[in-house]
Amino acid sequence: MSSTYAEIDPSEHSRSGPFQNAEPQLIYIQWVPGLVTRVITSEKSELPGEKFTSKDINSINAKPHISNDVDIHPESSRRYKPLLRGLVDVPVKGDQVLLCSIGKINYYFGPLNTENKPNWNKDKLFNFDKYKVPWFDKRNPTTRERLGLSKFFKVSSNSQRMQKEFNNDLDDVKNTNGPEINNDIHGDMLLEGRHGNSIRVGSRSNNPNIIISNSRDSDNPSESLGDGTLIGILSKGTLDQTFPGGYEKKYIEEKIPSFVLADSEAQKGAKERRASEKLISLVNNNISVDSDILYGYDKNQIFQTSDRIILNAKKDSMFFSAFKHLHIGAGRAVTISSNRELVVESSNIYLGSKTDTKIETKSKCHTLDISTNKAVAIESPFIYIGQKDEDDIISKCDFLRLTAKHDIIIGAGYIYLGKSAGQQMVKGNLLQTTLESLISQIISLARIVAAPPDPDSLEKNAAEETITQLVELRDKMLPTILSERNFTQ
Repeated sequence: MSSTYAEIDPSEHSRSGPFQNAEPQLIYIQWVPGLVTRVITSEKSELPGEKFTSKDINSINAKPHISNDVDIHPESSRRYKPLLRGLVDVPVKGDQVLLCSIGKINYYFGPLNTENKPNWNKDKLFNFDKYKVPWFDKRNPTTRERLGLSKFFKVSSNSQRMQKEFNNDLDDVKNTNGPEINNDIHGDMLLEGRHGNSIRVGSRSNNPNIIISNSRDSDNPSESLGDGTLIGILSKGTLDQTFPGGYEKKYIEEKIPSFVLADSEAQKGAKERRASEKLISLVNNNISVDSDILYGYDKNQIFQTSDRIILNAKKDSMFFSAFKHLHIGAGRAVTISSNRELVVESSNIYLGSKTDTKIETKSKCHTLDISTNKAVAIESPFIYIGQKDEDDIISKCDFLRLTAKHDIIIGAGYIYLGKSAGQQMVKGNLLQTTLESLISQIISLARIVAAPPDPDSLEKNAAEETITQLVELRDKMLPTILSERNFTQ
């Protein structure tokens, strides 16, 4: 049992009053502080001879501090289950917890926050020298063993508690000046892990926010853009206002925007930049990206940043939709692959900056204009140019123009040209070789069956005339049927 009776001598705690000479009394203590001596984090935590089940997961062995038993060996301590069903803060060996027994079942609650540290707090009630430790009869204990701490746990001595500093832009406190305002703002609901991760459910003024941070530097007292992963669900404030200082504190002093899109950061200092910021501004009538079209936006938004982000729909579809614009940018390459069709539907499609491309429109007709100074490469298992059929409309453009300074490459499993394309295309070189061979055979046959020429006649007979025409067709006209610029498979 953990809940226990303890004898209290009132004379030792009260020097005056009606109970100053009272006799020692037994009192019932339901919650007893104790030291965690073992933690069962999985069914594989078992020792030889043990067998754990799901009922043992996240339970602990602990030794009550109010007890006559001074043996702290894990085998001599009792097993305790988490008190709450759905919320468990699993202790580490050496943590201090509260122990109790309800309905003959042992529970624990904690770990206790004796030093107000998120990483680990020392059990102030544990005195190693007062306990019997049989396995130290032949050697001296280490510092960790004297603290009762697990030998595998990584202690971070400089790990800071999450803080909430006054924000001049977002904490709407009026008619106040001076540093004392930092002492007069409300706190947030915080869930802190042991090694630099946290969930904040809070607000600035009366504007709610939820911020999830992971792999935060131990020197940072709050979330920042330098965290390994950061997710912000915000209702008020720009990203710079919500996370002031960005990656380095010098950004505040120099007043340099602390957050920029990754593709812009990757191209910083490049001679030729193709950052998405340029196109974002372009489709917004050349408005600066520092305005509310990007960096200056301060209303409801979700922000995510990490070294790598993977979105994967395992069995069904993924949908990206925006009321206004959808922007995709990369510091190197953007790839789009499809096992079947690639469908792009738009009144106008630009490959390259639209300011460098001429778009023609005639009444209700539209032009798909693809142009570049280098090469155009289009690859997909199926490519339809025009309407394949009424139920499978890939393009509603009346005109398609492909222009390039160098090469245009269209590679696909199937290519259909025209609405009812069903005829197969001919391979030019093979056709030329076949026709050349066929004409040569006809010429040979004509020479065999032709009548001998009349030596007295100045005119060729019909067979000779036919042979002459076939030779001219083979040697002069047939080589010209191949295009010097257009090729197929």
